[in-house]
This record gives sequence, C-alpha cells and structure tokens, in this order.
Amino acid sequence: MNVMCNILKCYIKKHTQLVIKGPKVFFIILILFSGCDMHSGKRPYDYPPAKWVSEKPEMWFNIGKSDNSAYTPREKIYGFLVLDGQTIEIEVFFDKGDGVYFNEINDFDTFTKGRCTFRSEKLVVKIDKERDNFLKGLCETITFIRVPE
Repeated sequence: MNVMCNILKCYIKKHTQLVIKGPKVFFIILILFSGCDMHSGKRPYDYPPAKWVSEKPEMWFNIGKSDNSAYTPREKIYGFLVLDGQTIEIEVFFDKGDGVYFNEINDFDTFTKGRCTFRSEKLVVKIDKERDNFLKGLCETITFIRVPE
C-alpha cells in the first residue's frame, strides 16, 4: 500500500505540481466521485406525472397518478406492451446508471435490458441484444415520447 501511495505522490507532484500529505486525499477524492449519478434528474420519474409512449413497439408506461397526488415509486413503474394483438402488463425498472429493464409483471426471469439516452421530452432505449429474452428481437431501439397528464 505504501509503495502505491508513493507512486501516486510522485506522479501527482510531477504532473500537476500538487503535494499530497498522505493517502487520505486519494480516498476522499475516490469517495466523492464514486457517489456521482450522472443521470440524476434526467430519468422519466424525475419529471412531473406523464405517460411515456412508444409507437414501435406499441408500448407505454405511466409516471405518477392522474390526480397528481403522488409520484410512482421508482421501483414500481408499470405499463403495457401490445404484442401480437394482446396487451401485456409490464414493469419498467431504471437502474442507477443509464440502464432500463422491461419484463412482464411478476416474471423477473424473462426481461429485456437496454441503455437509455435521457431527454426531458424523449427517452431512447437501445436494446442490448445479449439480454433480450422478453422482447425477443422485436426492435433494436425504442423511442418513448413524454405526454404530460
């Protein structure tokens, strides 16, 4: 550990002209940056109640209630998917990064994972082909549009 600290001290002195008085500063910096959520305030549940709608595939989910009394808890976002003429109730889960999971209600073994590009009025999900056992190749991307209540 001391060898690593000495290497880090020499590197910082040489490249940034900073002097560190021990490994504490390194760990403080590490702790500060490890708690950063780059997508905080950008996910659909961070906006006022709305319906998020996709045309291809025909899918939607709701954030909040129509009476605006409370927001839907992050872990309880429900919606619907129309597949082969049948409407299936789904659950949508956003992870702490840019990931999203779609699965049929109460079926946590069969899911589709995607990576999100967040915007205030639009959500684009790029499907991870390796983790797509729910939608099964139905689409490569899903674009949701925010429809305020």
